[in-house]
Amino acid sequence: MQRLVYRCAVLLLLGMGGVGIAAAQSPEPALAQSHPSDRHNQILKLISRKEYEQAEAACRALIESRPEFGRAYGTLVVIGREAGRLDRVQAYFEGLAAANPRALYGLGQIAGERKEYEAALDYHRQCLRALPGFPPAVAGLAQSALTLKRLEEVDALFRSRPAEAAFVFGVGWLHRQRQQYAQALAAQEEALRLNPALIEASLERLNVLIAQGRLAEALSAFDELLGRVHASEDPERRQALLSSRGTLLIQMGRHAQGIRNLNEALPLTREYGWKASEERIQSLMGTAWWSVNSYSEALQCYQQALALAPADDPRKRGRHLGNIGLAYETLGDLSRAAEYYQQAIAAARTARPPDNASLINFLINLSGIAPAIGRADEARTLLEEAARVPGSAGSLSLQYRIQRGWAQFYWHAGSHAEVLRFQQAALQTAREMKDLPKQGACFYRIGDAQLRSGEAAAAIEAYRQGLAIGRQTQVLSIIWHAEAGLAAAHQASQPDEALAHYRRAIDAIEQIRGRQDSSDEKTGYFQNATDVYQQAVALLTSLHRRGPAKGYAAEAFHLAERIRSRALLDTLTETAAQLEQKLDADLLERQREIQRRLSTAESQLLKAVSGDGASPDRLRQLEAELLRAVNEYADWRKAVRQRNPALAALTFPDPFTLEQAQAAIR
Repeated sequence: MQRLVYRCAVLLLLGMGGVGIAAAQSPEPALAQSHPSDRHNQILKLISRKEYEQAEAACRALIESRPEFGRAYGTLVVIGREAGRLDRVQAYFEGLAAANPRALYGLGQIAGERKEYEAALDYHRQCLRALPGFPPAVAGLAQSALTLKRLEEVDALFRSRPAEAAFVFGVGWLHRQRQQYAQALAAQEEALRLNPALIEASLERLNVLIAQGRLAEALSAFDELLGRVHASEDPERRQALLSSRGTLLIQMGRHAQGIRNLNEALPLTREYGWKASEERIQSLMGTAWWSVNSYSEALQCYQQALALAPADDPRKRGRHLGNIGLAYETLGDLSRAAEYYQQAIAAARTARPPDNASLINFLINLSGIAPAIGRADEARTLLEEAARVPGSAGSLSLQYRIQRGWAQFYWHAGSHAEVLRFQQAALQTAREMKDLPKQGACFYRIGDAQLRSGEAAAAIEAYRQGLAIGRQTQVLSIIWHAEAGLAAAHQASQPDEALAHYRRAIDAIEQIRGRQDSSDEKTGYFQNATDVYQQAVALLTSLHRRGPAKGYAAEAFHLAERIRSRALLDTLTETAAQLEQKLDADLLERQREIQRRLSTAESQLLKAVSGDGASPDRLRQLEAELLRAVNEYADWRKAVRQRNPALAALTFPDPFTLEQAQAAIR
């Protein structure tokens, strides 16, 4: 499925890459007398409102009154680019350059905007001859040299001034481009020794730590920088730091903290009208919420990202539409999911150039749900188109997805021989990719097809190979699928062995529920996990009839209760966003308290059942606590609907009654 790729990079010189602007007007007197950072922030707001004439006038006035304020030069270039007036900004800088060499940096940025990289290189070099300590020109020169593949020439220039912090920063920047991370880090630390206030070196040091995978140190570096970079002085860098720290935390699996940082960045993006940044943040938060099973919140974020995406950018819009489709699919609204997948397909087709990788993913996603919404014949057409998309044959990952799509199609069609053929092809592709988790998944799916075809011995061998890979890689979804498959294969002939496999499958499922930090684990959990519990209850019920004194009935009861309590918790989680918007404060707080009690009671009962030391009295006490929480939930649900009839449309599972529990184990 189409996923947002987590990326974590810190922008070093925000507001420095742009181009010029319009005729100057006199700035407001109050603005002219304020601090340069305040004046610059006001200019940024003028840009967000597209008031380019006033923004240019204010930016020129800032440059002329406070020429040492380096960010203004790049901002003037941005204004010129956005207003379509680069020529006028260029003329302004040309007239200023003799008295203020920083204008040469501005001319270099304009040349870069026009892809005149030789000229950009020359302007930045001239700027540094006059002002060797001007970091923006160092970064501009290095970027031009990287584009022209002339790093050695610039490296020699930077090394010629070893006592100049900005030049040492440039040496470190070049080391990072060459992936020489130890040298890069040493250079930035030397630059900071020479000038502890050189924030560009601190930011670049952070980038190196991330590139090295030293994430704990990177988080500390983020905290140090956030203590120095304040929204009132540098909102652009503050916003970038918060966004990047949030991205890193999400990448590390610390989703709640990451979402918190991203939420802190949002007010700045809105205050200054940075819609592209807000779009990225909303999309990233959507994926983070999705990763922790908060699908309603994920859906809202994806919808907001779509609303912020440029109308003339079908590539971006298509990816947001695809994520919205994925959210609806996960929430079980397959008709809405299909609508959004269809829109995403259309957008990917019209992108220039076409977004072929996304198109293939969207086609396969739609084919996967088509049979469930009465469009089984369309699934074949979608897969055939995916196989014809340019680039599909040259990418192993896309080949794998298409092969898996065909296997799923034939599974719905009941043609297990074809399922087996495509799963074996997918296994070969996964081997070429050297992707062990994909190989493990192929093995248990091959086992499923063989078991359905009556080839029990072959299925058992496939499940065992999948289980070995699952244990080797510690991918819990592979483990539980393989264990559940082995249980099903042994259930008729060796029920005791089957029960042992079911127990291990359920243990893996419960571990996934507490973790769920990857899309593979998530997919593994939500596809048929409930069936494993139900099959285990059925087996325990059968064993209870054969041996009533062996305790099978109690275990069946605990499993049946666990299924229902987990359904309650899942429903409460999935409707949380809707409830927060509509519930009265007292009902919302009561809902949260019941959710906490359900979770605690279920967890304690699970530990007691899985251990050997719990007495029968303790088990009865825990069962009673769980049933009390379930009954309180039923009362709460009635109160919600009485207080707010508009919430009656929300779907809640019914509580698990004692009669139902007794019937499950008879």
